[in-house]
Amino acid sequence: MASVMEAFNASTTHYPDTIRATIATGDLGILSRALEHVNFWSVFFTLFAIAVAYDQIQYWRLKGSLAGQPFKIPFLGPFHESVKPSFEKYYAKWISGSLSCVSVFHKFVIIASTRDMARKVFNSPAFVKPCVVDVAHKLLRPENWVFLDGKEHVEYRKGLNGLFTRQALETYLPGQQEVYREYFEEFLQMTREKDGVGQPFVYMLRELQCAVSCRTFVGHYMSREGVKRIADDYYNITAAMELVNFPIIIPFTKTWYGKKAADKVIEAFANCAAKARVRMRKPGAEPECILDRWLAHMLLSDRHRERVAKGEQVPQDETPAMLLRDFSDFEISMTIFTFLFASQDATSSACSWMLQLLADRPVMLQKVREFGGEHKTGPDS
Repeated sequence: MASVMEAFNASTTHYPDTIRATIATGDLGILSRALEHVNFWSVFFTLFAIAVAYDQIQYWRLKGSLAGQPFKIPFLGPFHESVKPSFEKYYAKWISGSLSCVSVFHKFVIIASTRDMARKVFNSPAFVKPCVVDVAHKLLRPENWVFLDGKEHVEYRKGLNGLFTRQALETYLPGQQEVYREYFEEFLQMTREKDGVGQPFVYMLRELQCAVSCRTFVGHYMSREGVKRIADDYYNITAAMELVNFPIIIPFTKTWYGKKAADKVIEAFANCAAKARVRMRKPGAEPECILDRWLAHMLLSDRHRERVAKGEQVPQDETPAMLLRDFSDFEISMTIFTFLFASQDATSSACSWMLQLLADRPVMLQKVREFGGEHKTGPDS
């Protein structure tokens, strides 16, 4: 038995090395034949095709039944539309459904076109992030209150709600009327110099609305020259706020100029906040603008907390309705900037249309004049 086993072992010990060598040779042959056809371009196009397929499949997965193009241009999406924007294309997207979508540079963006749908979007922070347009985070800053949710957002809302009551709005009217009188005198002078010949007023109307907004927001803390600079710079901000944009800011592009303009505006408003903080600490200082009123509420809250910290029993009628935290000049500036962003383009457009409609319809213009005459209480009203 032992001799049989020894013979078997002796006859088989050399097979494993031979078999392994044969298998290795075969594997190398298959691998070498496969690698013979591999080069940089074949690898590149294979990976590119996989990336394109993934981009499209991911778009389909997120899109589901939402209104939107069934296929997208790989990676870019409708980015080319921002090169030559068209109102018709924007409007078609708007009426395509209450909730539609696009995918730009692999970022999935939904567009809500109704009030109820927009409310659902804002009430779903776990699923979506409000961005206005993709570049808005870069211009308005990611930490801006409009992009916050939860407790941080509520902290801002508590302080801002009191700035737009009827009583508060009345205190802003004198400053607004002052700006209107100043610009209307300039308009009349321009008309006299042109002998009543029609001329483009849209740029002046835009500056007027910017001046009214700035006077309402920051009062006299900003000069007429500062308002003019903001009105001029704001064209760059508007140009940068397109629906689709390149994902990074490239020098000397619209987003680059828009970012530089936004930084200037935020810096200007921060300087106004610093000036207002000094003024509102003075005894007897009365709020004349939104900035004043917001700081007055903050200072009142600070004094209340100081009294409580000293162990004083503060009467209920001396306790502020809302206890606000102390916002920094930069936080205030970013918030005021969103107010300007919300007011500037919409009101400028409405003002331009109103002027044109009244100019084309003398009967309507006469009715407006009669109504104003009936309610006019003085030369400044």
